[in-house]
Amino acid sequence: MYISFHEDKEKLLRKMAKEYYDDRKGALTAVLEEALDVLYQEKQRKADVEKAIARMKKGFDMGLGNRKAYEKRSDLYDRPGLPR
Repeated sequence: MYISFHEDKEKLLRKMAKEYYDDRKGALTAVLEEALDVLYQEKQRKADVEKAIARMKKGFDMGLGNRKAYEKRSDLYDRPGLPR
């Protein structure tokens, strides 16, 4: 397989290969594979965040129907018999 890079990017790739893998055999491939992994993980993370935001906007069915879980905020905190 043949891959072509701009000169400045090729220099950066070779510099990274030398820095991280001591210019060993397969160092260029290792740098490229690691970059692909990072790129894929970042894309996956963004997709997961978007899904989580969509779920939060939709809300969750807590099985309460049309009734409220509580009437006033104080109902959650000022309940007799609970420690303060």
